[in-house]
Amino acid sequence: MANSPRSLVRLLTVCFVSMTAMVAATADTGGTADAPMPRATASHEPQPFPDSRRVATLINQLGSRRFVARREAERQLLEIGMRAFDQIDAAVHHPDPEISASCRYLISELTVRWTRRDDPPQVKSLLDGYAHMDEMERLSIVYKLGARPEAWAVAPLCRICRYDSSPMVSRQAAIELMRADKYETGYDVAVARLLRDQIGSSVRPSSEWVRLLALQLEDPQRAVQLWPAAIDRAAKESDDTLEEQLIATQQADLLRNLARVELQIEDREGFLAVIDRIMASSDRASIYELQRLFEWDQVAADTQLVDLLLARHQQSLSESKSGLYLMARIRADQNQIEVANELADQAFSKASAMGAGAEGRVATGADLMDEGFLEWGRRELFAAIDEVPAGSDVHVEAAEMLGKSLHDELRDKEATEVMTKLTTALKSDADLLKDYGRRVRTNGRGVRLSLKPIGELESWQYYFQACHLKTTGDKEGQWQALERAANLDEGNADILIAMYHASDDNPERRKMVMDKIHERCRAVEQSINDLANSGHNKLEWSNAYNEWAWLVSNTEGDYDKAVRYSHKSIEIFHQFIAEESLVTKEDTAGLLDTLGRCYFSAGDIDSAIKYQSLAVEYEPHMQVLRRQLEEFEAAKANKTAHGG
Repeated sequence: MANSPRSLVRLLTVCFVSMTAMVAATADTGGTADAPMPRATASHEPQPFPDSRRVATLINQLGSRRFVARREAERQLLEIGMRAFDQIDAAVHHPDPEISASCRYLISELTVRWTRRDDPPQVKSLLDGYAHMDEMERLSIVYKLGARPEAWAVAPLCRICRYDSSPMVSRQAAIELMRADKYETGYDVAVARLLRDQIGSSVRPSSEWVRLLALQLEDPQRAVQLWPAAIDRAAKESDDTLEEQLIATQQADLLRNLARVELQIEDREGFLAVIDRIMASSDRASIYELQRLFEWDQVAADTQLVDLLLARHQQSLSESKSGLYLMARIRADQNQIEVANELADQAFSKASAMGAGAEGRVATGADLMDEGFLEWGRRELFAAIDEVPAGSDVHVEAAEMLGKSLHDELRDKEATEVMTKLTTALKSDADLLKDYGRRVRTNGRGVRLSLKPIGELESWQYYFQACHLKTTGDKEGQWQALERAANLDEGNADILIAMYHASDDNPERRKMVMDKIHERCRAVEQSINDLANSGHNKLEWSNAYNEWAWLVSNTEGDYDKAVRYSHKSIEIFHQFIAEESLVTKEDTAGLLDTLGRCYFSAGDIDSAIKYQSLAVEYEPHMQVLRRQLEEFEAAKANKTAHGG
C-alpha cells in the first residue's frame, strides 16, 4: 500500500534472547554480584549480601556524635561501593536526620553503571546517556522498555526499578514488568529467577512488587494472598513527590495485575472483587479499565464471565457514550446484533466525554472504525460534519476519514460526494480558504490528523471520482478525473497506478504515464539516499522504500528489486518500532500488503499469499487487503487447474 502505516501501539512477537547471559548478569552496578537467590524458596523477601551487617553498622555510625567516626563510616561505605547501595537507599528515610542526610549524600556519590557488557545492543542504545536524562526522559525509556516483549527488557527494567532516584520512574519500571502481553507470552520460572537476581537486596516498595511478580510466576496461590497488603502499603507509603493521579494510576495497574492472577488460579469471585475495587478507585477511568479488561483473552473467551461483568457494571456503563458503545461492541461480538444496534443508537444520542461536541464524535467514530464497526463510526463522522462550520478542522478530518473508508468499500460515488462538499465549501469562501491555508502552513491539527493542503484534498476527490467512473464504463471521464488528480498531487502513487491501468488501450497515454512513474521513482530513490545519509527519520525512510516498491510492483519495472525494497521498508520499520512504544505489529499491514503485491508481480504466488494473509490478519477490516488476497488465491487456483 502507498499510504504510510499508522503509528500506534506494540509488537507481540516473543523472542527470549540471551536468557542464560541475562540470568548470569550481575545485580549490582559495581561488577560484583549479590549472593545468588535460593531457587527453591520462591521467597518474596529480599536476601542480604554477605557484608550486610557491616553496612548496617556503618550506617548507624553515620549518626555518631563524633565527626571523625561519621567521616570514617562514609569512607568505608564508599569503599564498599554499589554493594551497599540498597541498604544506604533504604536509610535515606531514617528517622535520624544526620543519617538520612549522609545517606542522601552517599547515594549521590555512588556511580550507577546503567549499561553492562552483556546487555544487548538495543538496551545499550536506549540507556546511553541515561544518567544525564531528566525524569520525564527516563520515564520515556521505561515505557519503551516496557513495550518490548523480549526477555532482554527484564534486566534493564529491574535495574531502573532498583537504582533510579525517582520514585515515579522506579515504580513505573516495576509496573512495566507486569504488562499483560509479557505475562501472556512466556513469563515463566526462568524469568522469575531473573527478576530476583536483578532486583537483588533492594527494599524499595517497587522492588517488593518485582519479587511478588516473581513469586506469582512460581506460586500464584501464595502470591494472591500477599498482593493485597502490598498494594495497600503502596498507597500509604507513597513518596510526597508523587502526584495523586499518578499514585491512583499505579494502584490501578497493581490491581489489574492482581486480577490477572485471580483469573489464573480460577478464583472468579476474587477476580470480580478486584475489578470492583478498580472501578471504585477512579470514576473517570472506569470505562477505560473495563474496555481493557474485555480485551484480555481469558475474559473474552468466557461468555459467562463477560455477562457477569456487564451486569455488575451496567449502570455505570449506561451513563456514558463510551460505555454504551463498549456494551454494543461486546454484544455484536456475541452475535446479538439487534441488542448491539439498540445500544449503539443510545450511544449515538449521548454526548461524548472524549471531547466537546463534534470533536468527540470524530474521536469516537475513528475508534469505532478502527475496530471494524464501520457504520456506527461513519454515522458519528457524518453527524460531526453536520454540527460544525463548513471547512473547519473537524470537517476536514471527518471528511478525509469518511472518504477513504467509503473508498475502501468501493463506495466511490459517496466518497466523491463527501470530498466535494468539503472542497466546495473551502473554495467558495475566499476568506475561509485563506484562513485554511494559514492553518495548514502553521501545522494546524485536527483531533488526530494533520491538515492537508487544499490541492491534496481535491486530488482525493478526483481520484474517488475516477474510481466511480470506472465502474460506470466512462473511460474518458475516468481519465480526465485522474489527470486532474495527478496535476494536484504528483506524488500520489495510487493515482499514477490508476492512470497506468486506465491507459492500457492508448500507447501515447501509457508512455506519458510511464514517464511520470520513472520520474517519481527517481525522486523517491533520491529521498531514500538522502534519508540513509541523515539517519534520523526511520519512518519516512521506510515509507520511501515502500512507495517505490508499491509503485513498481503495480506497474512496470524491476520486480525483484521491488521485493528487496519492500523487505527493506519492513526491516527499517521494525527498527523504528524498537525505538518507539506507540506502534504495533498491526501497523505493518500496509507494508505487508506491498510485499504481497511485489512477490505476485515477481511470479512467486505462494509468498504473495503468505504475506498478504498476514496483512489481512493484522488489519481484518480493510477490504482492499482482502480483495488483493482473493486475487492472489484465485491466480493460484487457476494456475493449479492448468497444471502450473
